[in-house]
Amino acid sequence: MDTTEKEKMLRGELYIALDPLLCSERERCAKACSDFNTNTAATPLERANLLNKPHHPPHRQPPFTADYGYNITLGPGSFINFNCTILDTCPVRIGARTLFGPGISIFTASHPLSAAVRNGLKGPEDGRPIVIGDDCWFGGNVLVLPGVVVGDGVVVGAGAVVTKSVPSHCVVAGNPARIVKRLEGFVEPAGMAAAAMVVEAKGREKEGEMERLVKRLDALEGELAGVKGELKRLSGCSCSPDIISTVSRVQPVTSRYKDTVGTENLDHDQPNRPAEGEQWPYLEKTCAARIRSSA
Repeated sequence: MDTTEKEKMLRGELYIALDPLLCSERERCAKACSDFNTNTAATPLERANLLNKPHHPPHRQPPFTADYGYNITLGPGSFINFNCTILDTCPVRIGARTLFGPGISIFTASHPLSAAVRNGLKGPEDGRPIVIGDDCWFGGNVLVLPGVVVGDGVVVGAGAVVTKSVPSHCVVAGNPARIVKRLEGFVEPAGMAAAAMVVEAKGREKEGEMERLVKRLDALEGELAGVKGELKRLSGCSCSPDIISTVSRVQPVTSRYKDTVGTENLDHDQPNRPAEGEQWPYLEKTCAARIRSSA
């Protein structure tokens, strides 16, 4: 019994790609992809509906290109990054939680090796399905050729060309892709697993410490304002016992300021301190300079 070119295509047999029905379906998919890629104002669900995939929003980034669209099955939680091309003349299954980097190409389409049979656009072509398991991760610019089956939990290195099927739980890389590491029983190093948490915690700790320092500096500026008022009142006085008593009250302020910003000792008994009658103006200028430099 005769079958349509579309039925031959879906079975992986030789078929004529310029069949009118197949041409109209590719045109419909091209329009849907164009709408998806350009309609940036649409919601994720609306953009998913453009490709007739309403159950799997919003994990595809434009631009996205496909031949027919209806032969693609995306598992829940999967993610397709920018500039992905899927030639889905035969079924393409992408498993749950599988992640695609940018520039991924999935090709189920193929052509006869014989030039006489291939005959340019007049001859037939064929294809073979591609299956990609759950929990895989494909680096950028990976190419997967017709008939490949990729197992669960596979990591494919960036730029790899996957020409043959890959067993579960391994790392493949290169052209053609080869197994470079087995992942059965693999446990992520604790340091790597905790690195992000440590960085985040340090960031929060730094922000909190800065906030505390700002509050302490604000309080110190308030104390310094009071000291400056007292200095103005006592300006021009000789170093009497009353002034010595006042110095003892100011010293804790300068000590706290030193602890806050980590500066050198501001006590009035420095080796190059001014004469006794100039102690108060000198202390006022020194404290004010330290505050300005720490702001």
